[in-house]
Amino acid sequence: MTTELENRREETPQRPLRRTVFARAVTDALQPPAVLVVAMGVVAATSATTVGQAFLWGVPAVLFGGVLPFLFILIGVRRGRLSDVHIRVRHQRHIPLAVALASVLVGLAILYATDAPRPLTSLFIVVLLALLPCMAITVWWQISAHAAFAAAVAVYCIALWGPWLAFTAAAVALVGWSRIELRAHTMRQVLAGAALGAITGCSSWLLLT
Repeated sequence: MTTELENRREETPQRPLRRTVFARAVTDALQPPAVLVVAMGVVAATSATTVGQAFLWGVPAVLFGGVLPFLFILIGVRRGRLSDVHIRVRHQRHIPLAVALASVLVGLAILYATDAPRPLTSLFIVVLLALLPCMAITVWWQISAHAAFAAAVAVYCIALWGPWLAFTAAAVALVGWSRIELRAHTMRQVLAGAALGAITGCSSWLLLT
């Protein structure tokens, strides 16, 4: 039995090369680990009052929040256990997501132990709140993690720094477009991911007060 995504791949004509290249560049640049590493690094730097604090909180945040989970994926791809860094095959996603969950939990524990500022610990909690339903939904449906984490981080940034960052919604839309353009997800999977991320990101207003 073919899936909705497989049917869409068969029915959709070949994309223009330049559009495909641009979509792949967007997907690579704004994949969840990259988005999280940048967000966590910026939040750690802006929350610290000294360079030492920035390193004390920023290094474990970046390492456990994005770098280690991505390294696990890279090793899986290199050993042939994962299809690619974006893990297009749904049944291959469970272990990398579980590893990401464990890594984020360890990172959050370290941040609490080092008295990290609330903006940084709140971001980790938002990531956890997005990870858990993604793991559950992935068991039976290929929701877009790219859209979910892009939306969660965008809403978090708006909550932390103000409505002038509403333009980040355009980045979320661009990520969603790239996933559809590359036929990695259907429109419904992208919209569901963005909605999930936006809903979990809304917890930022409670976590930051």
